[in-house]
Amino acid sequence: MVYQKQDVYHDLRRRIIEEELSPGAPLVERDVSATYKISRTPVREALRQLVADGLVVLDRGRGYSVRRMTVEDLIEVFVAREAVEGTIASLATAHMDAPQGEELLRLREQFRDVDVKQDPGAAVNLGRQLHDFLATTAKNGILFDFYQILRDVAMLTRNVSKRSADVEVVSREDHLKIIEAVLCGRRDDAERHMRLHLRGTCERMVAEYLRRHTATLGFASSDP
Repeated sequence: MVYQKQDVYHDLRRRIIEEELSPGAPLVERDVSATYKISRTPVREALRQLVADGLVVLDRGRGYSVRRMTVEDLIEVFVAREAVEGTIASLATAHMDAPQGEELLRLREQFRDVDVKQDPGAAVNLGRQLHDFLATTAKNGILFDFYQILRDVAMLTRNVSKRSADVEVVSREDHLKIIEAVLCGRRDDAERHMRLHLRGTCERMVAEYLRRHTATLGFASSDP
């Protein structure tokens, strides 16, 4: 296969989001160039695009590496998402038409049917579909651009929750409340439920993040 710049970008993006490339992994231009059998100039452009997306960081002393999410990063992402997506939920409610209502009803049934305990990853994917749907339905180009930027970085935070059924059980109920508010045309409720959902998800993901990292460092509680 002959790779182009955008091919390299999309494949690296996929590998980062799916954690084939682990957080903190170095992305050396020479090695990436050899992997995709392409010159270093388009590789550099693809890496710069990933930096702009927030998925890769550039350290002048160490070069490019996959972004490693910190607790502070998690909180910043969710504070920004609450502001942007709360407004999006309200606007989507105002702009909902009959075909979009039918699509939202189908999503609601999928949320009701998913076995979150057995497959939290499926619940994560449904949540992404709902958030994407609302962002498109809101019909505000500037908010949509902000949403896309935040969505890319939020992909890294979803890697925390997709292995945690407890986080996704609560999120599923939150999403159902958002859907009901939108379907009933209650703009204020749609925005409120979205903000509460993102705020609560942030709190649970930070707790999960800290629990895992504390255990990794050997500070797990000795309490029974």
